[in-house]
Amino acid sequence: MIFLFVSIILPTLMGAQSIVNPGFETSEGWLTGRLTQSDYLVPLPDKTGQSLYLCAPFSDKESGFAYQEFAAPDAVITQYELSGKIKTSKVEGFGAYLYAYGKGQRNHLGYIRTTPVLGDKEWAEVSLRFIADEAMDSIRIGCFLGGTGEAWFDDVRLTRVGTGKEKMSRTARKYLKEFFAAVEPEALDTEKIDWAKLKMMAKQIAAGAKTPADVHTAISYVLPRINFHSFFMKPQRATRMAGTNLKEGEIDPTIEFATGHLIGGTVAYLTVPEFGSGHQPTQRAYADSLQRLIASMDQDETTGWVVDLRGNTGGNCWPMLAGVGPLIGEGVCGYFMGRDGSNAQPWSYTDGKSGMNGFPITETINYELKKASPRIAILTGPRTMSSGEVTTVAFRGLENARSFGAPTGGYSTTNSSISLSDGGLVLLTVSVYGDRNKNGYGAEIEPDVLAEDALAAAVKWLTEGEK
Repeated sequence: MIFLFVSIILPTLMGAQSIVNPGFETSEGWLTGRLTQSDYLVPLPDKTGQSLYLCAPFSDKESGFAYQEFAAPDAVITQYELSGKIKTSKVEGFGAYLYAYGKGQRNHLGYIRTTPVLGDKEWAEVSLRFIADEAMDSIRIGCFLGGTGEAWFDDVRLTRVGTGKEKMSRTARKYLKEFFAAVEPEALDTEKIDWAKLKMMAKQIAAGAKTPADVHTAISYVLPRINFHSFFMKPQRATRMAGTNLKEGEIDPTIEFATGHLIGGTVAYLTVPEFGSGHQPTQRAYADSLQRLIASMDQDETTGWVVDLRGNTGGNCWPMLAGVGPLIGEGVCGYFMGRDGSNAQPWSYTDGKSGMNGFPITETINYELKKASPRIAILTGPRTMSSGEVTTVAFRGLENARSFGAPTGGYSTTNSSISLSDGGLVLLTVSVYGDRNKNGYGAEIEPDVLAEDALAAAVKWLTEGEK
């Protein structure tokens, strides 16, 4: 692994700072990670300067990067544009892109990136916009290559955008009004939210907007301040989520399916990974695959089960619930409800179907276990989030189930989908999760047994018959 140990300037206000050495003429200002090649600065083809060079293989996670880090603004909302040029050769996988990452206790910027550059491309120009504010501890911008191939980066620049005083077009104002009209009455804890302040912030960020697309940055900024679990999908991403870009009968090729094996011949271990699709055939394929995996490990000798949710960061909960249905059992297994238990909407697994309020959403093969009510150990951790936490809650209240590991990520709140007029999708937090006994959550879910080695503790409970 190669690191450039050079000093990074950390200004008190990001607006006063530009990227150090944007053209990569020297190594000044940039740190790198996971690189294995010796030459990370190479001459441009026309010999007029140098560029950053990233190439596979990498030392970890099949990706490498170079970055700079800045202090966040002090009580100032500022919009920035990160731009640059990327050239690629035979790039496959995640691709080459620029990214921005805001660090903080509640990470409002998160990790955002430009559209990945793949294949063979000659100096594609890419850019993204993001908001920096006092909620962030620091902000990292960088160049990234994930997968295989080679990528060159040059002329990476950070520019402050707008003054917040430019006028919006009528179309943009109408779109922003549409957004607030949709979310204000439905948001969880709406009575505690300073809506006037949020609207003022949104108008400042969207100043000068001409089209709905120009307002997306403002919406993406506002949503996590309504609730940190809320977020926005731009129309293109929402289309991919729905699967309308897939051919008839095609299954989303990016979906990760469950895996499993037997431990000691008697304990069946399976992982339930995240699932990020609303495409019905893909949902069915995921749920069927999970139930077939359960069926393959359900032997006469199988006495216990481990359901590992430690890497399940969420997505669509219904294929997950349908997939683990044979282990959860028939009937209501949880609720979406108010913090006080009001307006409880039951979700269930019945006759091979998961759904809400008696309405089926994902159907699967409806496998039945050979032995009723076996012991089930659920493994959780900080990357068990959102729909991963739905699946965690589904096992709560079962006498034959116990959870092991570390507290979950704290996203045990319900996101409702709201479509906007341009095809953008708002995922708005509207309620909290409740288990089958209507015990409410809405934050981290503590496991029954705190354990550094969750799997070892779970297997011990399953095999030694501890009470």
